[in-house]
Amino acid sequence: MIYHSDKIYLVVLTFNRINLLKECINSILSQSNLDFELVIADNASTDGTQAWLRSLQYGCNSCDLILRDFNIGASANLADVIRSKVPKGAWLSVICDDDTIEPNFVAEARKEILNNRNLEPTCICFSHREFQSIIHSEGVYHKNVKGIFYGKDIVDSFNKGDIRVAGISGFFFKSQGAGFKLLDYPRGFLADTYIVYTEGFRSCLISSDKCVYNRRAWDGQESFYSDENMFMLFKSFVMFQRDLESFIHQLPVEKRFDVKPPPLRSWFFIFWVPILTSGSFRLNDFLRYLSFARSQKSKSLHYVYMFIFLCLFASPISLNIRVALNLFRKRITHGRS
Repeated sequence: MIYHSDKIYLVVLTFNRINLLKECINSILSQSNLDFELVIADNASTDGTQAWLRSLQYGCNSCDLILRDFNIGASANLADVIRSKVPKGAWLSVICDDDTIEPNFVAEARKEILNNRNLEPTCICFSHREFQSIIHSEGVYHKNVKGIFYGKDIVDSFNKGDIRVAGISGFFFKSQGAGFKLLDYPRGFLADTYIVYTEGFRSCLISSDKCVYNRRAWDGQESFYSDENMFMLFKSFVMFQRDLESFIHQLPVEKRFDVKPPPLRSWFFIFWVPILTSGSFRLNDFLRYLSFARSQKSKSLHYVYMFIFLCLFASPISLNIRVALNLFRKRITHGRS
């Protein structure tokens, strides 16, 4: 028997990616378990996406379309879909329009929901693979540690890398219906982690080592490691730390715990390795990071980290370090190809 609380919704957000969107939708309609509702929200595309979606709807009874006349932004698009289309208590997964899912994506989610109903979980995270823009290899496998996590363990597991998500996609969470709020972080960076944290806190988080989601990596100016995206990601980290502390403070006293920022090694590999290998990063860019952290009155260790690397960038050896790291990265890349 399928209970109302076990109902699954797959939500696809799209804008001007018709060819990639077709691959995405094909993977969704090829599921071994078709017991789900599909909602596709187009954010005013101009590449023929809306016409194609209308033709698709004729042959897909479970497909619900939202075709917008003007672009309202990705965060607002998702929030509106959840409030208007996904009832409170139903399970929800967001699928990016440039990604694909494995045929057992819904089946594995259904299995976790039924097997753990007595725990009343509010979030389920799966492992995923990350591919380059043109899928031509095995991709990078991000495997989660299998288990059940509560409260503080969720944060610690994310900080250690035991649980990872494919951006805003590839995991399931319980819909809050009209009460859903999505924080408008730059480019949506860390909005996914905030959802996983807060939804997991409501009960518990199930982490699976099954790899059922395929994420397409950005390249060029869209790259995760482009200078501008790195700065926006940094802004999201500062805002995320502030918002998470605020969320914990609002919890009942018995559920509160000390929120620890990510360890130094996480900051180094997320920000400073890509920055050090970028010859375009200058002292003025670094001061921009510091200025934003100060403006947010961050209570975490941003100042300590920044002071260390400020000294490094102010020294004459910084250029040599960037050149050496860049050569090392190229050798590794060449060795893999």
